Amino acid sequence: MQKLKAILSQGHGRIQLGETSVFLKQSGINVRLITGWVPRKISPKLVNFLGKVVGRPNLYKRIIIRQPKELSNEEVISSSLPEFTFWFLILLSRFKFISEDNALTFGWLFLGWRSKKYIKDAEIFHVRSGAGQGGAIQIAKKLKMKIIVDHSIAHPVSMKNYLLKEYDKFNKKYDLDPSTKFWTLVQKDCEEADYIVVNSDFVKQTFLENGFENEKIKVIYFGVRKDFIGIKKDWRIKLGEPTKLLFIGNFGFRKGARVLIDAIKILNSRNLNVQLDILGIVDEMGRIDIPSNINFRGIFLYDELKNFLKTRDIYVFPTFAEGSSRAAMEAMASGIPVVTTYNCGVPITHNLNGIIVPIDDSTTLANEIERLMLNESLRQTIGLNASNLIRDSYTWEIYRKNIVEFYREIIAN
Repeated sequence: MQKLKAILSQGHGRIQLGETSVFLKQSGINVRLITGWVPRKISPKLVNFLGKVVGRPNLYKRIIIRQPKELSNEEVISSSLPEFTFWFLILLSRFKFISEDNALTFGWLFLGWRSKKYIKDAEIFHVRSGAGQGGAIQIAKKLKMKIIVDHSIAHPVSMKNYLLKEYDKFNKKYDLDPSTKFWTLVQKDCEEADYIVVNSDFVKQTFLENGFENEKIKVIYFGVRKDFIGIKKDWRIKLGEPTKLLFIGNFGFRKGARVLIDAIKILNSRNLNVQLDILGIVDEMGRIDIPSNINFRGIFLYDELKNFLKTRDIYVFPTFAEGSSRAAMEAMASGIPVVTTYNCGVPITHNLNGIIVPIDDSTTLANEIERLMLNESLRQTIGLNASNLIRDSYTWEIYRKNIVEFYREIIAN
């Protein structure tokens, strides 16, 4: 029996189609992965210097993982020219020579156009949304391939509905508008797909709200590494010490930064001893008064996050719109109790394996943090329930089973 063949294209972003390619190969499917630049023969120091130029510290460690050790050089296609062109355009936009929308659009169109020559001899073309234009999806359709578009955030129209009010509060232009050229590319990819794979029930709901057919959308949650599961062993808060809160991600409007800051102010007004650590890039927060018990720790590499998850008391993530937050899933796996919104996309049942709060509600967020602060048993119960849920239903092994079954199902049909 001839092996199933698939081409996956993730471009120069952070979507996890590299892991997908490995799992497909391990399951007997021939794969080729089109990805961003892989610096196979260049000094890490030079790569990190280039990273500083474009505002991406520790760039080498971030992009060398685009070449999974399980895949050969022949199976991983390094798209260096499209990525260099993309970042050159982004730099031009920062100096106002072109708009950011044009930079994003032309960069992703060039990637799609450049990838056309690699799209052949396969039954499935699996592409991240935004990377399929420039002729990539068109040539795959011409060659009778099944088209899967991978989309890992809320539909752009729904995202605007969730976020516009927040941007207006700060008189900031909404830069994720579905009418922009770039987001038009993303939507066109989704419209032209045979199937759309999304990473949460929440994302699927936003697509259904915007007129997509139920049968076209497949929910497959990304997995969590097993070494994150159950790493938290102690839920006590020592007398006299602050309750240690943790946020991981780009700290900006979309992820609820202002909401969380206001919640910390509420807790401070109640004379509750809390400390919030922010791990990640800080976006757009220049006009907000930051309490002194919020600490900005900067960017940490992936494996360094585990120590924070083990030693902090509550994970907080009041986001307006996600796909399915990887950091929140890892927090659940670790055993730290998670407080987030439904729009985070993680599989939480309120009060059982996490706490769900409404979007844009600092008071409820503060109340739920306080409730957890005052109840060690609740922190432990929720944390353990969440860790067990991830262990049983959301590991990479389960993702592998689900994605392989989906591939074989759509070919059989």
